[in-house]
Amino acid sequence: MNSRRKTRLREILKPNTLVKKCVYGISGVTLIMLLFAGNIMTDCVYYLLKPRMQQDFKVLTSAVATKISYLLHQNTQYLLKFWQNEELCSQIINYVEGDSDETLKKEIEEQLVGERRGKEEPGAILSSRDIIFIVDWKETICKPEMEPYGEIIMESEWLANLKESLKEAPTYEHDHIQRRYSPVFAQEEETKEFLSFAMLKEMEGHEMILLMVEPFEEYRSLLENFLRADVTDFCLIGWEEEILFQNIEDSIFYGRKPEELAELFYEEQYETKLIEEGDITVIGVRLSYQMEQLKLVTALSKDEFLKPYKPFAHMISLMFMIFTVILLILVIIILNRSLRRLKELVVQMKAVRGEAYHVPRSIQGKDEIGMLADTFYQMMDQIEENVEKIKEQEKKEKRIEYSLLVSQIDPHFIYNTLNTITYLAELNQTDDIMIINKALIGMLRDRLKMTKLQIYDTVEKEKQQLVSYMTIQKYLCNNEITLEFPILDECAKIKYPKNILQPLVENSILHGILVHRDAQNRLIPGKIEISIKLFREYIVTEIRDNGIGMTDEEIQKYFYEESTEEDTMLEKDTKEHIGIYNIRMRMKYLYGKNFYIRARRRESGGLWIRMEFPMT
Repeated sequence: MNSRRKTRLREILKPNTLVKKCVYGISGVTLIMLLFAGNIMTDCVYYLLKPRMQQDFKVLTSAVATKISYLLHQNTQYLLKFWQNEELCSQIINYVEGDSDETLKKEIEEQLVGERRGKEEPGAILSSRDIIFIVDWKETICKPEMEPYGEIIMESEWLANLKESLKEAPTYEHDHIQRRYSPVFAQEEETKEFLSFAMLKEMEGHEMILLMVEPFEEYRSLLENFLRADVTDFCLIGWEEEILFQNIEDSIFYGRKPEELAELFYEEQYETKLIEEGDITVIGVRLSYQMEQLKLVTALSKDEFLKPYKPFAHMISLMFMIFTVILLILVIIILNRSLRRLKELVVQMKAVRGEAYHVPRSIQGKDEIGMLADTFYQMMDQIEENVEKIKEQEKKEKRIEYSLLVSQIDPHFIYNTLNTITYLAELNQTDDIMIINKALIGMLRDRLKMTKLQIYDTVEKEKQQLVSYMTIQKYLCNNEITLEFPILDECAKIKYPKNILQPLVENSILHGILVHRDAQNRLIPGKIEISIKLFREYIVTEIRDNGIGMTDEEIQKYFYEESTEEDTMLEKDTKEHIGIYNIRMRMKYLYGKNFYIRARRRESGGLWIRMEFPMT
């Protein structure tokens, strides 16, 4: 029972009617459209909204940069206050040079006052910073609670490189202060995550580094504006384009060369630069004054751009899917009702398979189906009359196709050619190999046309193929054969039956020239001459060679006597003058009684052949 149901279900689902095919076709197209729409929907939304989203992204970056710049300005002013305090700096030097007077140290620490700014209210920018002095790169002076920060800085690679880095730092003309920002130091047990800003002061033979230490959480609170907008990839870039902070480990900016990072920023402060890198939008902006060289760069990918709009895209895709399904159901109903007469016509057409050409004229109408039925009935009236003509025509086409296939290159010729190429390869004669190979490729390409029943080509093209054939034959015969085939300008472009000349030339070589020997059994150099000219409305072709020629009996047999198909197949088995038989059969098919071929022995030795047939 289950087997019957499966068989019936397969029969029902089998696409054996136009309605089913239409349903399956429309369903397939619908599915493809749905998949395509699902794939391009987000792309369409992206490209339509990208200019606006990029502008919003640019405004966001500029706003964050402005807020961070406010903190950076406070950092500079805070450090300058201590850098300009000559009395404090002198006290620190006296403490270092003296016996570490605890009273003096306590007095110094009281002056190292931190700074706290901002109110605890929504939208306010909170900031705090403290000061650490490093004298002669080895001793720190700071408040006790800042000592863990000082230890981290003293042990850092950044401080080890800072001395050399500050020497290369440019300065403003009004203060000549060398300054640098540090990378972000990670949080440890006794310290928070922090950022440092350094200024160098030389005084009384000592070098003092003034370090501003600021918790990085204050910068993070500003950078969270990016995270709320689904921007996750942003970095702070310092002097010489070093990355001081990156929000994610696999940032697209990590590992880039300094010159590549430098291209992301304009020289002016606060001016944002937008760059598109494929589906990623990059915005760079300078945060600080020129000498501080602190920059912000952000990247927003296509997926991050589209994240807020994905629910909208999914809703549109769902609506499109529902609409398509409803449309498909309506189309199925309409097709089933409209194509009933077409089903009846199909039944009548199936009856014609058994050669029952008399069908009832039951389908009428002026619509497309009625017109199709009327045309079908008229066609049935003519089929019987044309069947015999078609059968006869098929026989002729088969004969000409057979003739064309027989006229293709002899496998023995290809075999000998490849053997010659192998021999030349052993002699390392690459130039000769290229010549033979090019000639053989040209001949094979031309034979491909013949398999498509291209019967004609120009005289010029036929000569090219004959030259390729003779190029190979010269190598096979040690250059003992020459061909003379001048073409008149008036004959170069006329249509000429394909592959007529080559079998005749091959016949001259195989049965005339190659067996022409002198008394010492040496091959006598062969020569073949071909001429084509126009006479009235006819093309006249003459072929002459200096081979051994033919006897009168052979000429009569091959050129004048009518051959049967049985004779031709016999000649195919013996490989004797098959080219002449094929040419006569093909040319008579093309031109009937208008084709003329004659041959005779030449007085100087060899064979003369003349063909005449009308121009096409």
